Amino acid sequence: MNNLEKMQVERWDGYSYWNHKISIFEKLLSHNLKTTKYILNLYLESAYKCYLNNKQNDQIFTLIISYPGIFASEVCVFFDEGYFQSFQTRNDEYQKWEKQSSGVMELFNLNIPEGCNVINYKETITDEDFSFNGIQTIIKYS
Repeated sequence: MNNLEKMQVERWDGYSYWNHKISIFEKLLSHNLKTTKYILNLYLESAYKCYLNNKQNDQIFTLIISYPGIFASEVCVFFDEGYFQSFQTRNDEYQKWEKQSSGVMELFNLNIPEGCNVINYKETITDEDFSFNGIQTIIKYS
């Protein structure tokens, strides 16, 4: 997690966002609620420190926690408000995100960092041979 705290966001010409997948060993999180809560709170704190180290007015710094597929979680920095909004619009025959009043923060009673906005989605992915339901929680640091 120290690596996350010290990470420098790189802005590349022509790209509307920067992301970094968070490597969480899922077996740590699958059996013990107390351990899951502790580790996720550490990631929230580390992402907040990363945000403070990279804070710029023209970017939107987020931590996206996927559940139950925690391995898909990531820090994502958007350089364009329009792209951030379109990123959240997922409504086609294969993937849908529906806004929810609660998500991962409430599920695990996590500490919401000061000044953050939390956006929750129910995620449904459907393919010919596959169906998945989960949660996407976006913590928008500001």
